[in-house]
Amino acid sequence: MTSRLLKSGRKLTALTAGASVLLCVGCSSMTSSGWGLRKGGLRARMVLAELERRVSIENGPVVMGPLTGFDIANPGGSVTIIVDERYPDATVQTQVRYEERHRQVAAEEGWEFDFRGPWFTAVLEKDGETGRVVVRPTEHTLADGTRPFVDVVIRTPVCDGVRVLNRFGDVEVKNARGEITIDSSSDVLLNSDRALTDRLTIRSSNGSVQVIAPPTSAGTLLLTAPNGRASFNGGFGDVQRARPKPGEWAGIWNEGANSVTLHSDHGNVVYFVTETPNSQTLRSNY
Repeated sequence: MTSRLLKSGRKLTALTAGASVLLCVGCSSMTSSGWGLRKGGLRARMVLAELERRVSIENGPVVMGPLTGFDIANPGGSVTIIVDERYPDATVQTQVRYEERHRQVAAEEGWEFDFRGPWFTAVLEKDGETGRVVVRPTEHTLADGTRPFVDVVIRTPVCDGVRVLNRFGDVEVKNARGEITIDSSSDVLLNSDRALTDRLTIRSSNGSVQVIAPPTSAGTLLLTAPNGRASFNGGFGDVQRARPKPGEWAGIWNEGANSVTLHSDHGNVVYFVTETPNSQTLRSNY
């Protein structure tokens, strides 16, 4: 009887150990060949998609150090510039707007949709210790002969000066410095924790214009919005010769001699001063 019990106990122990091994193998398989690979595959696809949408910068790279500005023209689409010293170098990426809709039309009409373009070129033009990245549209079109709206996103560790000309898309510039000129048909947002003490000219034909700046900024301001509201919300520094009136605000802030001209044909114009510009947005108040 004892012998049979011992044998039964050994069989039960063996079965239990086998079940534990099976459970452990199943768990390991799910982690490495299941969820783990799915996560890894998703990351790989995301990286690949990012690389496929990237525009190589000729004569680059653009790294922290040399003074470099950006000159962008976009005939149809938004422009976003994000400046952060933690970026190792500058990247230019494009995104076809309404991409899934284009895919559906291509499938229905029997032509191949290629989102990669090339939609833009980017060239670093150097002049001694300074330079500028010139981003221009190509003549590339879809297989049906049309050029879609293409949004441009630039991430860079340095940006000393900006020039943007775009149509049919918002413009957003974060943490740039130097002379800035923006001409757009849509909303424009300039948000910087760096002092804005150079010439600043922003115009929008159908959108609103908003500048969020730190108290160390300055300028001779002229804000005009003939069909909207023009306002300067300071609270910091010294304001002289203020001349507010409906649709216009003019004055000298912090004794700045640099010209600040903000204009919107059919929207509002706001210059907002705060100690935490990167944590503020007034878009909802347009």
